[in-house]
Amino acid sequence: MYENEIQPFLEKFYISLGNSKLKHIIKYSLDGGKYIRGFIVKHVIETLTSNNSSVEIPWEPIVSVELIQSASLIIDDLPCMDNDLFRRGKKSTFHNFGEREAILSALYIISQSIKISVSALDDIQEQVMPYIEERIKRDSASESSSPLSKQGFEYYRLFKDQKNMLVKLTNEWSDLLGENLIVGQLLDLKEDVEKLFNLKMPDNNPKTIIIYKTCSLFMFSFLQGAFFAKTLNITTNIKQTMQNDNSTISIDISDNDFNDFKNMGLHFGMMFQLMDDYNDIEQDKLSKSYNFINYYGLTKAIDLFTLSKQSLITLMIKCNIYTQQMKDLIHIISLKFNKGK
Repeated sequence: MYENEIQPFLEKFYISLGNSKLKHIIKYSLDGGKYIRGFIVKHVIETLTSNNSSVEIPWEPIVSVELIQSASLIIDDLPCMDNDLFRRGKKSTFHNFGEREAILSALYIISQSIKISVSALDDIQEQVMPYIEERIKRDSASESSSPLSKQGFEYYRLFKDQKNMLVKLTNEWSDLLGENLIVGQLLDLKEDVEKLFNLKMPDNNPKTIIIYKTCSLFMFSFLQGAFFAKTLNITTNIKQTMQNDNSTISIDISDNDFNDFKNMGLHFGMMFQLMDDYNDIEQDKLSKSYNFINYYGLTKAIDLFTLSKQSLITLMIKCNIYTQQMKDLIHIISLKFNKGK
């Protein structure tokens, strides 16, 4: 679906793996995907940094979400999980390479996902340090100013805020991808999550499973795009104000907006899974798998899809990312949902 857009970013990651069997396994597991999550990250960053022509879109946050998606599918297909022998019209990863290779590759993929995201965010943030140090030296050398001017303090405050974003990113990764995805898979397998995790869970039903298993990665995708967009904008603006000696620093994403991006992922994920459930009604009946339509009925599914779509569009408009490309993606999901009916 978005292969042409995302493949160049994946190739940059493949280079780091060299000519190894691991590279072959990871590429095999990623090939044939829709790359919707990577597209979301890329598009959010592009849209929110569009006023900064000098911004180069980093490959790491885009690849990161596709890696997690790939690892989750490798694990889902294992004999001890869903035992699916085929995925995307070809043998599943474990069926083609063996269980040991599949499990170890999935573990490596997961570790790389968080590593490349945090490293990339940190690298972008560190770019502003020379500018902060230069400002401090300039202020200190000036007879008419205090040792550190108001702008110097502002630079340093923004730098500290960005460092806090590293912690936020890591925590969100741990919560949404480290815990929620696992909880969702356990619920899907009808396991006792409360006993295993010591968590108080809502009823084990298809809606709960969708929120944990499907929405979590979409929530992180929207959120990761916003994190990187804000960091890139701060870094670029500090550079520009230093060059132009302009005291105005423009930041277009507040911390409160991050919850809006998470909720976009929640609503989009719900739409996406309802679309999938429509296409899998008969198959899920035979396998006795959780399916929202089979569980709640068609009317409730339509109502939830409509509400999720309206909520998603409202948030996208509010956060200035309701572009033609996003409209097209929502339209495609809606068409497939309606076709399922």
